[in-house]
Amino acid sequence: MVRSLLLAFLLAAGSAILIKGVDFTKLPLPCLLPIVDVDPAKYPVPAPWTGEFAKNTRLRRSKRLFEGQIKGSESIAVSRNGTVYLLDGSGYLKVAHGSTRQPLDITIDAQPQAYLGPGRPLGFHLDGDDDLYICNSLLGLTRLPDGARAQQLLANSVPGAAPGSFSPIAYADDLDILLGGDVVFSDASAIPPALGRAGRYDTMRSYMLTVLQGAPSGRLLRWHAGSGETSTLADGLWFPNGVALAADGSFVVVAETVTARILKHWLAGPKAGTTEILVHSLPGYPDGVSRAPDGNFWVALITDHLPVINWSVRLRSVRWALAWLSHFLPVPIKHMGAALKISPEGKVLDLLVDPDAHVIGSITSVVERDGWLYMGSLTNDFIGVLDLSKAS
Repeated sequence: MVRSLLLAFLLAAGSAILIKGVDFTKLPLPCLLPIVDVDPAKYPVPAPWTGEFAKNTRLRRSKRLFEGQIKGSESIAVSRNGTVYLLDGSGYLKVAHGSTRQPLDITIDAQPQAYLGPGRPLGFHLDGDDDLYICNSLLGLTRLPDGARAQQLLANSVPGAAPGSFSPIAYADDLDILLGGDVVFSDASAIPPALGRAGRYDTMRSYMLTVLQGAPSGRLLRWHAGSGETSTLADGLWFPNGVALAADGSFVVVAETVTARILKHWLAGPKAGTTEILVHSLPGYPDGVSRAPDGNFWVALITDHLPVINWSVRLRSVRWALAWLSHFLPVPIKHMGAALKISPEGKVLDLLVDPDAHVIGSITSVVERDGWLYMGSLTNDFIGVLDLSKAS
């Protein structure tokens, strides 16, 4: 990290010297978008790992399932009959069968059930008919009917500001499904993931460019099942990620990753159409969100705070330099695992941590079913499960 910052400073200073009289930060970033100043209200303010966020080692009681058989299933979906659905980083759908009351005995099929690429499948959910709805970072919002092998494209754009214009969905990220069949989902950024060196879509680089560019270009969208149209619920969000609906459908909880906070957007009632902050500051960056059976919410914290992000958002020239260097330097991730439980009012109810990713880290989704937690990841070659009765 020190080397990255030093190189950023050298590049920024060198550019200022070599291009006298030119504001080099007005030159485009690798994503071809201009860098912008960050609203101070959006500066990440990390919460310390103390008090209600005090670290523990309870997540080390997790077990690894399907190790070496699934790579990078960011989300996990569990059907009513106990079938577990997993989507790897290349777009292959794998299913596992057994009892959710005894997940350690679940077995995964050797062969994929379907290919849902191209692109990078991220969040996905089952509806009441076991149709699978997927946020694909390249395609948009898609659906795989139960038993089918080919997906259907539901949404890849929303109406633009000008009559007859359209705004592409550049980074479909996560979703949840209303009782009537409508889908609420996040479009994390105007910077789409590009194909990386390993042949997979690099969502992390897109995330870093979104941070360094400084523009909160994410949106919360709604696909209307009756008309097939898509509308914008909220915009100006800085990498909206996980999405989870309240049990009564009156609001949706959204993880805003860059600012390390949780938002609540009202869908019904006197506050309908408004967005408020549910949790102002978290000790790590939130990713996936899911509603627990008791009506509360699980939040996956993918990593601890990264000083390079929290510090660089305040310095336009350093962000510009880091954006160009990010193609050559790895993202300085702090590997750890954490699952946070909050109430609909934002009260912290529980926190499970593996502080050094001894058993599981880089968690991107947490799903509770029959007293067990299922945990997905963008990078792990397994999923994690935890018996909540033994996690106290």
